[in-house]
Amino acid sequence: MNRDQADDALRSLGATYDRVAASMYTIDSHPALGFLRAGGLAGRTADVWAALSPEVDARWNEFAALGTALEQARADRARLKPSQSDWSMLRHLLEATLPATAAAMERSSAATVSILDDVNAAWTATTTAVSPVLDATDKLGQLADSLGEGDGVGTVRQRVTAATSPMLADPLTAAPGGTPTAAIARDLATLSADLGTVTARLAEAARVRDGYPERIAGLGTRIDEVAAAEQAVRTAFARAVEKVADPGLPPEPRAADVLRARVSDLDARRAAGQWHRLADDIAMLEASIAHALERARELTEAADGLLARRDELRGRLEAYRAKAARHRLDEDERLSTLHLTARDLLFTAPCDLHASTKAVHGYQKALTELVREDAHR
Repeated sequence: MNRDQADDALRSLGATYDRVAASMYTIDSHPALGFLRAGGLAGRTADVWAALSPEVDARWNEFAALGTALEQARADRARLKPSQSDWSMLRHLLEATLPATAAAMERSSAATVSILDDVNAAWTATTTAVSPVLDATDKLGQLADSLGEGDGVGTVRQRVTAATSPMLADPLTAAPGGTPTAAIARDLATLSADLGTVTARLAEAARVRDGYPERIAGLGTRIDEVAAAEQAVRTAFARAVEKVADPGLPPEPRAADVLRARVSDLDARRAAGQWHRLADDIAMLEASIAHALERARELTEAADGLLARRDELRGRLEAYRAKAARHRLDEDERLSTLHLTARDLLFTAPCDLHASTKAVHGYQKALTELVREDAHR
C-alpha cells in the first residue's frame, strides 16, 4: 500500500463512519427510543426492548471505538514513511480490520433503526386509535365533575383505563405493522359508544341545569295543550252522551292536573343540585305529556266517531231509500216499515247505534232481495 492507496482507504472509511454517525444520530433522536426508555412496557414490546436496549448501548461503544481507531489511523498515516515497519500494521487496519468493523456497524445500526421504526409505527397507530377515547373520557370527567356526578362515571372511566393501558404498554401487539388489530378496534369502538351514551345523558343534565326556567316554561305550555285537549274530550263526550245511547266511553281524562303537580316536584331536584335525576324526571314528564296529548286526541276521535257512525248510517239509509225509489219499490209495505223503523232509531236522541245498525242492515237486505226478485220476473 502506498500513500495514495492509504489516503483512498481513509476517505472511504471516513465516508462509512459518517453514515454510521448519521444512523447513530437517528437512533439517539428516534421518538420510539424515548417511548421505550420511559418504561411501563409489557408483552412483545417489553421483550423487544429487553433485547434492543443492550444493543443500543453496544452500538455507542462500538461507534466510539471506531472513531478512536479512525483518528489513530489518520494520525499514523500523517507521520509514517514507507520505510517504517509500522506501515504494514496501518495497511492491515485500512484493508481489513476497520472496513469490516465499519461495515458491520453500518448494518447493525440500520437494523436498529428498522426496529425502532416498527415500534414507532405501532406506537403512533395505537395512540392515534386510543387518543379519541382518552379525550372523550377526560371531557366526560370534567362534565361529570361540573354536575357533581364525578362518582357516577367512575365505572366507565375504570373500564377505559383497564382497556387502554395494556394497548399503550404493548403497541407492538396492539398495532403490529402500524395497524390496530380487529379486536383492538372493536374494543375501542365499544368504549367510544358507551362513553357517548353516558356523555349524552350528562350533557342533557347540563342543558337542563343551564336552561331550567325555559324548560319549565315549555313544560307548562305543553301541559296547557293537554288541558285544552282534555277539555275537547269532555266536550266531545258530552255531545256523544247526549246524542248516542250507551256510548261505552271510558272515564274522562284528568292528566293535566297530575302533570302540573309533577312539575312542582321538579323544583326540589333543582334545589338539591340533582341535575342527572332532574334530567331523567323531565324526560319522563315530557313523555307523559306526549302520551296524555295522544290519549286525549284518541278519545276525542272515539267520541266524534260515534256521531260520525250515526251520520254514516243516516246517509246509507237515504241512499238505500233512493235505490228503492229507482226500482219503484219505495211503496213496498215491508220496506216502508223497515225504513220507518230505521229512521226513527237514527233520528231519535240518544240514538241506539247498535239497533240502528241492525235496522239499516235489515232494510238493505230486504231491498236487495226485492230487487233480485224483480229482476227474475
